[in-house]
Amino acid sequence: MGKIFEIASQVSTPLALAGFFAAVLFFVFRQIVAKNIFPRLTAAIGADLLRLIIDRLFVLALVAMLLGFAGYIVPKLFDHGPEPASRNESPTVNVDAVSYVVRSQLESHDYANAWDSVAKALQSAPARADLLDLQADVAMSWVRDVSLAEGQKFGDVVDRLVPVLYQTVQRHKDSDKVRAADALAHIGWANFLKRRDGVLHLDIDGKYREAVGIDPDNPFAHAMWGHWLIANGDHLAEAQAQFAAALKSGRERSFVRQWQLAALQWVRTDENTLEVIRVCNEMRKNGEPLRDEGQRRRLLSEIYFMHRDAVLANLDQVLPADEHLATYQWLLRGTDTSPPVYQTFFLARLSEAAGDCGTAQRLYASVPSASMMSQEVQDGIARCKRVSSLHP
Repeated sequence: MGKIFEIASQVSTPLALAGFFAAVLFFVFRQIVAKNIFPRLTAAIGADLLRLIIDRLFVLALVAMLLGFAGYIVPKLFDHGPEPASRNESPTVNVDAVSYVVRSQLESHDYANAWDSVAKALQSAPARADLLDLQADVAMSWVRDVSLAEGQKFGDVVDRLVPVLYQTVQRHKDSDKVRAADALAHIGWANFLKRRDGVLHLDIDGKYREAVGIDPDNPFAHAMWGHWLIANGDHLAEAQAQFAAALKSGRERSFVRQWQLAALQWVRTDENTLEVIRVCNEMRKNGEPLRDEGQRRRLLSEIYFMHRDAVLANLDQVLPADEHLATYQWLLRGTDTSPPVYQTFFLARLSEAAGDCGTAQRLYASVPSASMMSQEVQDGIARCKRVSSLHP
């Protein structure tokens, strides 16, 4: 009998349960027969007893089937799938592997695929804080470096990134104020980009102000605010204060310089051009690199070709002569060995200003006489000759 009950504990389907009960009753009936009870009864009583046993066997089998069906169907109706081991546990995701892939994609400026990589990981573990922070990193990197396909607007990109930035502010506003301020600053920048689409009345400087309110040294907020002050009215003095505050933080220095130069080149005035020279001088003295050779060429062209008259008119005021010459040579570093006429001319003019008239005269003489700067060249040669005559 012990074996029978052990088997019963494994039975789960309705028909199997009914069959099991039938087998049990048949076993009991067989034991009764083995006791040799029926021969001592009359035929009528024996027949009645057999009918009674068969009736009860049928009823019990039917009841077993009904109970089996109930036991089988009812749990299915209320079954909502397996209960997770813990509401606080997330499915296993190799965050280190995801992070490696995403960081590599960010270094390649492959922002769309970096975004998709994090989104895929978050489908398996939507509550993982480290993945959410990684997604925010992608959003901020992408917002800072949006490039548009033909027919695309800034809003087509930033509109899907901004909600993640707001969520980052909400998650970190009490626990990590620097992180929250970073996200707020990038929301302000995203609003600036949408303004370029023609979407007005978005909060831009308000977001920068809010970011600085919770993290006074935040470099993103100060640098982006400085950019906005120049782009929205060319408030150079106020912008200079913001960039100074951003640099003082010591964090994201390369970013701050790129935004500072971009702002000064955004509004191309003579005053801003002279400020670009001063910024480049500071970068040279501090050992801060320019982004690439393309940036060097653009700076040389915009400063010393497009605004050459302003530079020449303010040569004595913009920088000390030796520093200006050193900065100009720093900008020339790595450029073509056969520079355009204006580059050779300015190298001669700055050498002259720094007191090296011998070098200046040789450079002036190498400029073609039919160039557009021939008059400036002749003036320079004349000045050098006068200096030579005074100091033979």
